[in-house]
Amino acid sequence: MTEERATGREAKRGWLIARRLFRRLRIACLLLVLGGVAGFIYLNQIGLPGFAKRRLQAELHARGLDIEFERVRLRWYRGIVAEKLTVAAPARMKGASLFIAEMEIRLDPDALRRRQIKVPSIAVREGRLVWPVAVSNEPPRELVAAGITTELRFLPNETWELEKFTGRLNDFPVTLGGAVTHASRLRARAASADPGVSTGRGASLLRRGLDEMDRIQFESQPELALDVRADARDGGGFDARVKLATSGVKSPWGSARGLHVEGWARRSYGTNSPVRAEATTRFAEFAAGPVRMGQGELELHGYLTDHHQFGTNHASSVVLNLKSENVRSADASARALHLVVSSLLKAHGASSEISLNAEELKTTWGEAASGNAAVLLTVSPDFKSFAGAMTDLTLRSPKSRWASADHAEIGVYRHYTGSATNPVMFKWADPAAWNVQWTVQATNVTATNLALANLHADGSWRQPQLEIKSLSTKLYDGRLDGSASLDTETRRLTAKARHASFDFWKLAPLVDPGTRRFLAQYQFDTPPRVSVEAAVTLPAWTNKAPDWKADVLPTLTLAGNVAGGRGSYRTVPFTAVRTDVTLSNEVLHLPNLAVQRPEGRAEFSYTEVLRTRDYRFRGHAAIDPRAVRPLLEDDGQRRVLDDLRFTVPPRIEGEVRGCWLARDRVGLDVRVAVTNFILRGEECGSFTAAVQFTNEVFRVTDARITRGAGLATVPLGVVDLRAQRLFLTNVHSTLDPMPVARAIGPKTAQHLAPYRFGKPPVARVNGSLPLRDGETTDLHFEISGGPFAWQRFNLPDIRGGIHWVTNTLVLTNVTGRFYGGELRGDAAFDFTRDDGADFRFSMVTAGADLRALVADVSTPTNRLEGTLSGVLSVTSGRTEDFKSWQGFGSARLTNGLLWDVPLVGIFSPVLNAIVPGLGASRAREATANFTITNSVVRTTDLEIRSPPARLHYDGTIDFESRVNARVEAELFRDAFLVGPLLSFITTPLTKVFEYKVTGTLSRPEGEPTYVPKFLLLPLRPFHTLKQLIPGLDDSSKPPPKKK
Repeated sequence: MTEERATGREAKRGWLIARRLFRRLRIACLLLVLGGVAGFIYLNQIGLPGFAKRRLQAELHARGLDIEFERVRLRWYRGIVAEKLTVAAPARMKGASLFIAEMEIRLDPDALRRRQIKVPSIAVREGRLVWPVAVSNEPPRELVAAGITTELRFLPNETWELEKFTGRLNDFPVTLGGAVTHASRLRARAASADPGVSTGRGASLLRRGLDEMDRIQFESQPELALDVRADARDGGGFDARVKLATSGVKSPWGSARGLHVEGWARRSYGTNSPVRAEATTRFAEFAAGPVRMGQGELELHGYLTDHHQFGTNHASSVVLNLKSENVRSADASARALHLVVSSLLKAHGASSEISLNAEELKTTWGEAASGNAAVLLTVSPDFKSFAGAMTDLTLRSPKSRWASADHAEIGVYRHYTGSATNPVMFKWADPAAWNVQWTVQATNVTATNLALANLHADGSWRQPQLEIKSLSTKLYDGRLDGSASLDTETRRLTAKARHASFDFWKLAPLVDPGTRRFLAQYQFDTPPRVSVEAAVTLPAWTNKAPDWKADVLPTLTLAGNVAGGRGSYRTVPFTAVRTDVTLSNEVLHLPNLAVQRPEGRAEFSYTEVLRTRDYRFRGHAAIDPRAVRPLLEDDGQRRVLDDLRFTVPPRIEGEVRGCWLARDRVGLDVRVAVTNFILRGEECGSFTAAVQFTNEVFRVTDARITRGAGLATVPLGVVDLRAQRLFLTNVHSTLDPMPVARAIGPKTAQHLAPYRFGKPPVARVNGSLPLRDGETTDLHFEISGGPFAWQRFNLPDIRGGIHWVTNTLVLTNVTGRFYGGELRGDAAFDFTRDDGADFRFSMVTAGADLRALVADVSTPTNRLEGTLSGVLSVTSGRTEDFKSWQGFGSARLTNGLLWDVPLVGIFSPVLNAIVPGLGASRAREATANFTITNSVVRTTDLEIRSPPARLHYDGTIDFESRVNARVEAELFRDAFLVGPLLSFITTPLTKVFEYKVTGTLSRPEGEPTYVPKFLLLPLRPFHTLKQLIPGLDDSSKPPPKKK
């Protein structure tokens, strides 16, 4: 029990000890809590003591932050909070100050347990950065970042990590994040920085940036997030990312809606490590100046070297990629646009490649289904000279108000040869600073009245020479190859067409009406081949209104040739044509123009003075003149050619001269030679002549015409076009007149047909005749020749003169041998009336042989004899009226035998019955005077004297041979010595031989006046008549036709 008590006391004692210890522990804890609360209250209200603040400042300084704060307090749940802090700005930010209202300084508990102060992070509330920007001669500006709230964590490896940075940069909300490794290096860089950078060029750029930021307006609060992670060591890398989103923004450079920007930039650690960057901008709408874009995207890729001096081997590149829809401006629009710009900077220079693609492109100049442009720009390493530019433009289905094409490509290469004093501004507009080469290709080009199957051209520019080195195109069933150059100093333009062979006439709508009319005169089955080189001096570049005709045309020179195949000139066909062409000093010269036709060839030269339009043709031709019929405007000239037919082309040699502006100045001097031609159906042997024309007067000299053995010479023939007359002088002809008459015309041939020459007569012609109706004709003919025949009359020779005056034809001094005698006479015809001619004539014959005369006019078997003389004068008559003749005459026959004449022979049987042979005796003489009235011949004193009887006729005979006469025979009235006595004795028988004669000359009907008819039947009075006129034996034959 005692042991139990002892154990109880010990237990009680232990409890007491425990209670005491607990009580003391409680008191200590309470004291600690009280001390902690008191300390917290002190630290919260009064702040940390000075040694603690200094320890914190030293820790922050070690971290790279030089901070001055008013006090540092301990905040519940926040820890140590520094208030009203001032952070020292780097030297390069002269005048800048950073004020922080509160900064939470978070300590490392593990370090505190080791009685060390380490700050793993700080948190800033309500920070404000003010950076004055001073620029000379401009009002002061400040860069203000207010409302800064962020957390900065200090991580191992001297890494600063910035989280949840928010604030407003000049009222622009900003969200920032990032990290910096080896941050202590920032202090070294700040110490070595130029303290005046804020007042130098950097300040100017910063001031400009602030001014531009003030001009940016957002429709709603933008969202900007920036995350930067960097290494502060030299050559350290960085990684920066940015995001910006806003519903709308406006700025001086443009405006956008639905704007979203994302981008990054990074550089790996290394001294020469490049900077790589990418940025993507998306927008629903964008506008910059006159440019408007629909939905689009802009991508930017960069590759930048840290040491980008051109003298090193490092290179930098920037690539810009823009895609947009519904792009439009004041002058252009496109359904879709794709722009790529790639720039590269190298040690030996810089270059930029620009690619632009547009769909459904439309501009004020034209449109295209699509277009693509590629541009390459290069500059020298020092940026003081531009190295070159290359441009390639491709268009699909381009179209403008001037032209269109299925496809077009344009390439331009420009090489900069000059230098600029301004290293940024190049001499884009200075042509002397550039060497340029360019090419153009297009297919199916269609312009106003112009169509090209394809086009290829390349050229160059090198001060002062602009050249089209080659131009090749297919057009209008042919092609054109050429070149051109322009010296801009002398303004001399030279062009060369090495091969031009296409349908030039399809270019007619492009030229003026005069040139169009000129081209329309020529037609070719296949296009002619043209090769030409031309040069001209253009007017002064400052001359806005040059006189092309007076100042430019005199400087034009040209040399070339033209060759063509089958074609025509104003419908005149030819098989080939060729010529060389030169032009100099306003003189156009075609030295060897040759035209080939099936029947011959023409070769001549042509010269024209363009200023005065004087021209000259010189050469020779052997072609059918009828080929030029379509060129003649006068119907009369055409009819002349229609009357000609040539078996051998005539040869024409000489020259034609004149002035295209004055037709009255046309002149020619040619020689013509032609053989075996046909004029109005009449064959001609040859014709040669010299022809001159001047002052509208043709002079034909030394003309010779042959036909068979005949020859006509014309020493001088003059055609006066003003007077419309042909003058002939001393024309001598031995040509057959009938072919000449038929050649003159059917009417002339008809009039001349009764007058026939056995051999061509000799004719001389002088005078003039008109070339148009209604004018006076005055021709004199002298004709001699024979034998000559008219109607039934035949003369061995005849001579006479003819004077043709307008409608009057006068024959004078007509003489000739007439059946063994002589004939003289004259005549006159008046053709004034359209239905015929009035005429008169007279003739005298002497010593004509009656037998020969009657043999021609009646029958060659007659037994008539005698010598005939007489006079016939027709005072008036009309050719169309056979009964209109008026006149008179006389006739005398000697030693004649007339009984075979039916009209006389009615007495022959009676006389033979009285005394055999008495009715066949010879008449000593027969005489008569007569008159002609209305074509009826009347005589009252026709006497035929013969030994058996003297016959008296009193009556008429008309031109139809109808006779109405009284005939009386006095027997033996002319017997020698006893004639009067015998006549008296036989007076009673006179009444027996008195007859009334009617009928016709060939069939007279005699009716005795006093003796009954039946008493004379045995005498067969018509027997002799039937013998004289053969063919009249059959009485059933009709009477002869009227003559």
